[in-house]
Amino acid sequence: MKTSVAVMRSLAAVAIVAFTIWTSAGAEKVSPCCVSVLRSRVVEPLKSFRLQKSSPPCVKAVIFETERGHYCIDPRQPWVRKKIEEFVRQQKTTVSPTSVSPHNDLEITSAYIDAEKVSPCCVSISRSRVVEPLKSFRLQKSSPPCVKAVIFETERGHFCIDPRQPWVRKKIEEFVRQQKTTVSPTSVSPRLTFSVPQSSTESS
Repeated sequence: MKTSVAVMRSLAAVAIVAFTIWTSAGAEKVSPCCVSVLRSRVVEPLKSFRLQKSSPPCVKAVIFETERGHYCIDPRQPWVRKKIEEFVRQQKTTVSPTSVSPHNDLEITSAYIDAEKVSPCCVSISRSRVVEPLKSFRLQKSSPPCVKAVIFETERGHFCIDPRQPWVRKKIEEFVRQQKTTVSPTSVSPRLTFSVPQSSTESS
């Protein structure tokens, strides 16, 4: 009898560990894909780039990151290859060539489209806790196919998070407090003029 109880407890522990690993992996995969692309030339210097395969609603695209943000670019444009080659050459002369992302882990959608820029946004959200320190965050309103979300940026990338989770507000408040003690509090996006919702109902 004691043996059976011990076995059951062991199985329960394994199940909990497996669930934790699964939820952590899920949080990593719900991060910023492009649903439309821009054909205009990006003239700013690149900080990084990544290639995105077609996986509806996400489309085939090259995602350029500059100081102004992310751009969803049509990879068929002739200037794109030259831009990438120029960036790679520059990276070879720098200390950190790892700025070129070796993998496609983003699922960011283009929600805000104007004449100059097609930027990314979240099409799904994770409820898993982000334990890493934040580099920045931004709030995203619902604008189909993009959903209401809080986008956390860490060293590992972007996370699309359910804003109704109770830990989210605490995470943001902690980040804001830390920013007040640093030299560059501008890491908090100036576009964030609305608060994290506490309601349990998400608008669509």
